[in-house]
Formats: sequence, structure tokens, C-alpha cells
Amino acid sequence: MTDLSARFATAIGEVRALGAVLGTVTDADWGRPTPCDDWTIAELADHVSAVGFQQAEAFHRARVGGTDAPGELSLRATGAELAMVVAQSADHLAAAEALMQGRAWPPIPMPFMTLPAPSALGAIIIEHAFHTHDLHQALGRDEPLSAAGCDALLELGDAFLVLQARPAEADAIGFELVAPSKRMVLGWDGDEWSDRLSPGMRPCTIEGSDEAIALFMMQRLPADSPELAITGRTELADRFRRLVQPL
Repeated sequence: MTDLSARFATAIGEVRALGAVLGTVTDADWGRPTPCDDWTIAELADHVSAVGFQQAEAFHRARVGGTDAPGELSLRATGAELAMVVAQSADHLAAAEALMQGRAWPPIPMPFMTLPAPSALGAIIIEHAFHTHDLHQALGRDEPLSAAGCDALLELGDAFLVLQARPAEADAIGFELVAPSKRMVLGWDGDEWSDRLSPGMRPCTIEGSDEAIALFMMQRLPADSPELAITGRTELADRFRRLVQPL
């Protein structure tokens, strides 16, 4: 199995895992709140079902030479039917891999940007792993974030932080995120973000386990969580949530 085929297998597995959790949602659960802003379970399920199929469709477009990203997808499916849509998204992604028959993948026109195939699969892994975790939380289940989802986000690391950061209303500030497997830096020099700190800058340092840092990066864990240790410019920790947007 090649590295890319292993990544396909991981992405397809994460999609199927989300579908399996959706399959356990009862009629009484659909209105429950989730960690995603004001979304209920029903709204989160509708979002991830549509996006998952779009993401799989992007691979089919790439394999025939298409460069346009799939457009918005509105689903008639509701409630328990959405678990079936997610399963079909996994099948659709698996079919794209099979139909390429080992040929080199061109760039993938994902709904949000065009990416190399490994990065596009990483986005699918992150999307589905974190929303699976959101569903577990909404259903009152103390389940960990999948290791694959955690690894995929930390692999993006500084690039994710720089890409997702909004302009800061400050002269110069910086953050340092420290996990056992990764150290990431996000610095604002007064004009733009980068993966560097200005000379002499004292950053806000946030330390935790790989899972805790990944959940913090995606706004699933607050800065005052006992799973995090904040040092340096501790007053900036709460601002991270407003500055760095999750996927």
C-alpha cells in the first residue's frame, strides 16, 4: 500500500466512522446543541453530509481533468437518512481512487480551494474526525478525538494557523502552541501573520497533549481548560479563539 492509498483508506474510514455515529442518533436527539456555534445535531449532520459528498466529488472531477470545484449541494435527506448519505460519500471517494487505477493525481478542486491530493485527503480527515467528535460531545459521550484527525491537523501545523488567522488589531503579538509531537508558532508583526515571532517578542505559550492542542486550535477546548498550561503573555490566550477560525 502506498502512502497515498493509505491516506485514502484513512479518509474513507473517517467518513464511515461519522456515518456510524449518525446512525445511532435517535429522534429525540436531532435538536440537541453541538459544540459548533449554534448548530443542532440535525444542522451539523446536514452540513457534513453535503460537504462530504462535495469533497468526494472533487476527486472525481480531478480524475477526468476538471478544474471547477463542486457547487453547493442541497439535500432532500433529513434525520436518519443523512447517515446513508455519509455512507454514500465514503463509497464515492473510494470509487474515485479505484477509477484512477494508480495514476498520479492532479490537483483536487476542493470546495474551498484547490489542493494536492494528500492535502485534500487531509482536509477530509480533519472535517470528519472533528465533526465525529462534535457528535459524541452533543450526545453526551466522552470519546476522544480520533488519532488520525489529530495527526492530520498537527501535520498542517503553522500553515493552518497562518491560513485561518484574521487580521489582528495590535502592533505585534505572537502565539506558541506546544504539543508532544509538534511546536507551532503564529506571529503578527502589525501587518500580516507568519510562522515566525518578531525579534524579542514574548508570546503567549499554550501547552498540552496532542489532542488538547488540536481541540484548542479548532475552538473545541477553551483557553481556561485544565488540559492546557498557559504561560508568557497569558492575557492573549482568550484572543486566539477570536483570531484563528476553525475549518
